[in-house]
Amino acid sequence: MNKRTYIIIAILTIILFIMVFVSVKPAVNKISEGNSNIMEFDETNFDNEEVDYSSKDDLNIDMTKWKYDETNDVYYRIGLVYCANPVDNKFESLGIYVPGKYFNGKKNNDGITYTVELNKDSSVGNYNAETAPIVMPIYSENFSSQKAPTTKSYGAPDEVTDFKAAIRYLRYNEKVLPGNENDIYTFGFSGGGTIANIIASTGDSELYTPYLEKIGALTKNKDDSTLSDAVKGVNSWCPIELDHADEAYEWGMGQYSVAGSRNKNKWTSELSSDLSNAYAKYINDLKLVNNNTELKLEETQDGIYTKGSYY
Repeated sequence: MNKRTYIIIAILTIILFIMVFVSVKPAVNKISEGNSNIMEFDETNFDNEEVDYSSKDDLNIDMTKWKYDETNDVYYRIGLVYCANPVDNKFESLGIYVPGKYFNGKKNNDGITYTVELNKDSSVGNYNAETAPIVMPIYSENFSSQKAPTTKSYGAPDEVTDFKAAIRYLRYNEKVLPGNENDIYTFGFSGGGTIANIIASTGDSELYTPYLEKIGALTKNKDDSTLSDAVKGVNSWCPIELDHADEAYEWGMGQYSVAGSRNKNKWTSELSSDLSNAYAKYINDLKLVNNNTELKLEETQDGIYTKGSYY
């Protein structure tokens, strides 16, 4: 990672499948520090503490229950609930992964957990416990969680709300956690990229206040100052452009299919064609230019827009 060591904050709320950092269950987690070492967990590692999260006082991180992966030199906590009124603890929870040098840890009598405190004198690469950026990966294919609870549907604004609550939770506990609370970034791919963008562009937006209040998200810090859910930056790969996502899909893939709802004998086949053509119009209306050449989609003899300078 080019000597840039990140504190990985893996939100369990909206992750669909096993990826590099964490899965919903969680089943397998990987942390890469320039190698292919794998950290494996099972259900017995899920904290799932018997805690009454009825007030913000219950959202303090217990620094006596950390676990340690000696192979990768990483302290971690998973299953940390970050709001006072969670609908489902296993969805509205997060995992924190900290480079070992950022903590001083002492193994507890149970032989499994560690009591840790910040080590401000140690560094990893160019960062120390106070300056390391906090990175929040978002793996949310189709804007959905892996196991949607029956009492709640998981789509925007729920996913964004959960991340905002988690960001506030991190800042509420910033005195005991390493990392720069003002240097938080979101990143994601496809649907996760879109959500990462929304989180970054709606920092402290009042539009989310009723949703945050509903799940009991933290609003005030321990010094009674207002907690922010704004982030410093975003890194998104191939984010879905929501207004034209259906049109883009039909143009890129759907119009070539004759199965299922795109069977020529069904009216939805015409809908697929209409959406595909609408995407071509959208692209042409953008008037994109490359090296002084306007990029356009042009209609073929088959009536589809798959030629031209854009194609």
